[in-house]
Amino acid sequence: AGFGVLPKRGGLDAILDRLGAGDLVVFPFDQHASRKDGVLVEFFGHPAGTFRSLAVIALSTGAPVLPASSWREPGGQHVLRFEVPLAPIEHSDANEAIRLNTRAYNRALERMIVRHPEQWWWVHRRWKPWPARPASTATASPSRTLRCARSAARFPSGVRAKQPPAPRASGAVHRGSGPSAGGTAPSAAIPTAAPRRRA
Repeated sequence: AGFGVLPKRGGLDAILDRLGAGDLVVFPFDQHASRKDGVLVEFFGHPAGTFRSLAVIALSTGAPVLPASSWREPGGQHVLRFEVPLAPIEHSDANEAIRLNTRAYNRALERMIVRHPEQWWWVHRRWKPWPARPASTATASPSRTLRCARSAARFPSGVRAKQPPAPRASGAVHRGSGPSAGGTAPSAAIPTAAPRRRA
């Protein structure tokens, strides 16, 4: 299908390269994130460490975020649905903008999961608590959380992430059949290539 995998190490540069080329990337967004990589935002009524990288990249490049999910229907058909893009939430404080957008992404995942909760592939401790922060540890600064914004400056002047065709108001749906283990795979897509496969 033309998919590839981007490694975590050095992944930011690769993502920005794919964005500049107008490709797509898929983020499996229902994964636990540590304090180093995430922000603590609500997910199904409980605080959950959630990766900040999607919000940072989307806010830095202007790439749209399209929630997407897949599920298996009783007749054996497999459905892949793309929702309408999520509107970016602007804020004068960079860290708060990241937090608000990340919470919006979690809300989108909640909506997709409750459609087929029995098929959500939940295989780890999504709400694992963060260890207490040592008293001497300083909080993250906006410059740290927006490091990739500086990397986005590598784009040629005036070049932004290419925008995908607008989906239908109810969300674009693709139906197909074939062998599969089934299960929902909620994720968020922005223009860059190489979705990470789920084992």
